[in-house]
Amino acid sequence: MAVPNQPDLNTFPLQAASAGDSQLAVQRKEDLVGYVKSFYRASWDWRSTRYHAQWDKFDRNYHSLYDPVLLARKEPWQSHMFVGVTVQNVETITSQIYKTMMAPSPPVEVEAGPDGDPLQAELIQDAGPSMTP
Repeated sequence: MAVPNQPDLNTFPLQAASAGDSQLAVQRKEDLVGYVKSFYRASWDWRSTRYHAQWDKFDRNYHSLYDPVLLARKEPWQSHMFVGVTVQNVETITSQIYKTMMAPSPPVEVEAGPDGDPLQAELIQDAGPSMTP
């Protein structure tokens, strides 16, 4: 199991060379795997300096876990209560998105205004994206 905030460098294991591979083919495979690993590591380092702390915080909030940094600063007599509203917000938003996606097509009706062109309104209505699968 990978340690949190540490890349799993075994994600791209080096494939064993088959008996028919030439030395050049083996070298190119090793170069390619090295390039992919270096790109993966550089990408991981870039994300970890910018986003991993935020993602960890969001994950703790979603699972209603108290922040360990704040917990360490608390005295034993102080409350460690965590009110998790993130899950409620995520579930509410997810259900609304699902309801919108599964609504009869089209979810928005277009009508011509007082000085508008009814044909143009009909064309806009027909050109709108279909939300149904």
